[in-house]
Amino acid sequence: MVSTSFQRKTVSSRMGVLFSILTIGILVSGCGGGSGKEGLVSAYGTVTLDGEPLPFAQIMFKHATDGTTIGSTDGSGSYEMYFTFSQSGAFAGENVVYLSTKDMELDDGTVRKEELVPEQYREGKSKLKVTVKEGGAPYNIELTSK
Repeated sequence: MVSTSFQRKTVSSRMGVLFSILTIGILVSGCGGGSGKEGLVSAYGTVTLDGEPLPFAQIMFKHATDGTTIGSTDGSGSYEMYFTFSQSGAFAGENVVYLSTKDMELDDGTVRKEELVPEQYREGKSKLKVTVKEGGAPYNIELTSK
């Protein structure tokens, strides 16, 4: 029988690998140049956890029909969304938001091995949604650990 903690670590590890693969796939798909993806609008803001900025977190906006955009917070919790390396923005309309801090590179070059984002905001669990408006805007995301 497999222990519960081993199962959680395996699921968490798989989630990190899946996020990395998804991120690479999204970014590589845009490296060929050509015209940009339609429907992208400016999306940026700040992520906080219990009122404090959440630094060095991965963030995904998953649109029901148009695809997924990604971003990461800097040391002060600020982020900007991207479809590819060269195309910033997120898809207009409702997006489910997923976040994670595990395996993010910090300013000093070390890699964070702990997860700071509460489970209810992680991939596969999150019900957090952002409605991206046609004109673009800042979207501040306020997480709570309770």
